[in-house]
Amino acid sequence: MGGQHFLIINIPPLEHSPKYSLPGEVGIASRELIGESVRVYNRYLQEEVDAWKAEAGDKTVMLFDLEKYWRLIVDYPEVFGLTECARYQMWIDGKRPNLGRMGFW
Repeated sequence: MGGQHFLIINIPPLEHSPKYSLPGEVGIASRELIGESVRVYNRYLQEEVDAWKAEAGDKTVMLFDLEKYWRLIVDYPEVFGLTECARYQMWIDGKRPNLGRMGFW
C-alpha cells in the first residue's frame, strides 16, 4: 500500500492497573507474572523493530516506548499536573486500600 512511515507502540506496565493492584481482586495473584510478561514482550518487540529498521531502507520505523513514559508519569505525577488524587480514593470492605504515592497505586 506504499506506507513509508511506521510508528510502533509497546505495552504499558499493566501490573499497575487496578485489577492487579487492589486487595481482593483476582488479578493481584498474577501481578508479577503480568509485569514480567509485559517486559519480555516489550524486549522482543524492541528487537523486532530494530531488525525492521535495519532492513527498511528509506522507510521510517520508530518505536514509542509507552512503558517508559507511563512509568515516568506514575513516578512523577506532579510534573504532569496530576496532584489532586484524594477525590478518587475508594473504600474496600470499609477500609481505604494503600494506593501508594499520590494515590496512583
